[in-house]
Amino acid sequence: MTQHVTAPSSGNALSVHEPTLKVLVVDDTAVNRQILKVFLERLGYIFLGAGDGDEALNVFLSERPDVVLMDVMMPHVNGYEATKRIRELSGERWVPVIFVSALDRNDNLIDGLDAGGDDFMSKPINFIVLDAKLRSLRRMVHLQRRIEAYRELQDREHALTRDIVERQMARPGLSDPSVRYWVSPARDFSGDIVAAARAADGKLFAMLADGCGHGLAPAISVMPVLSVFYSLVEADTAPTLPHLIGELNRQLVATLPSDRFVAGAMMCIDPVTQQADIWVGGLPTLVWLGADGRVRKIFPSDHLALGIIETDQDLLTHARIDWQTGDCLVVCSDGLLEMPISDGEAFGQERFIALLESCPAGHDLLDHVRSGFQSQLIKQEPDDDVSLLIVDCRPSAK
Repeated sequence: MTQHVTAPSSGNALSVHEPTLKVLVVDDTAVNRQILKVFLERLGYIFLGAGDGDEALNVFLSERPDVVLMDVMMPHVNGYEATKRIRELSGERWVPVIFVSALDRNDNLIDGLDAGGDDFMSKPINFIVLDAKLRSLRRMVHLQRRIEAYRELQDREHALTRDIVERQMARPGLSDPSVRYWVSPARDFSGDIVAAARAADGKLFAMLADGCGHGLAPAISVMPVLSVFYSLVEADTAPTLPHLIGELNRQLVATLPSDRFVAGAMMCIDPVTQQADIWVGGLPTLVWLGADGRVRKIFPSDHLALGIIETDQDLLTHARIDWQTGDCLVVCSDGLLEMPISDGEAFGQERFIALLESCPAGHDLLDHVRSGFQSQLIKQEPDDDVSLLIVDCRPSAK
């Protein structure tokens, strides 16, 4: 049906400061497309035309319009089907679709909305009403595009931050044959970290740290921990465990807000004397597992987490053990122990220890714990960061 244009006054045209919208007009009648082209361009919009549903999809992909005026009755692919496909192609990007039809509005409104349409106009078009609808949509579309631009910026910044965090964590010491670990973040960033390095005298230092919370904030909170840990352990002179603890705490007290802290477990394994120094602050427990696969001792947290109080002598106290070849030290974050399992309870320390002791001889302990833990979960997506660190006790090669 051919229509005549009665354009609104020029005062309704786009401001020169407003971004121009692309409007895709889908109609199998060339005259109707031409009329709408004149109307839209007089108002300052960019006109895009398509004669059927297939062409509309091609134009949509190539031109990325902001608004679609969709005829309903068209050959091949009708307006409803074309709109469903447009919704699939647009993903999270909102593109309003206004159906335009000569059919009775009441008979087609529900079908149009079900297909993904946002509004409905009947033919012949009332151009004053169309102008008002477009101005309203223009405001919403511009707001949506600003939100999308902000999200894209956030995504780029998150990607950069994630790359920096991953580079900080990926140190050669984690490839030491005595070190095995597993870190599973609840979100894009993990507040749990593991670190390991050999000192100049051959001692192996290893650490699992858990920043308060999960996500970007705790991931940033634990970055100073990595810097201090590696700078001290890899220095020309090997640190003692108390010195390392003291420097880590001093740095965190100085840099973290008062509501932030870092729980951790640290160990220093001497391959010559076959002794190990152990410190646990704020994490659930550290388990000393014998070469026979049985628990030899459990070390509960006997210190506050790092970053809470100024360093004193009590904070620096630690345990010392005499290990045998084949022993290992195992520590996990509270995210693992607190994860709900199939019976509705938390996984808990008892199940964790039972899982450690049930590992068959010759099997990899890390794989055994990880698969056994995951098989009991209610859901596979964790609510908190989950981490596990296993350090084997090995003497120096003679």
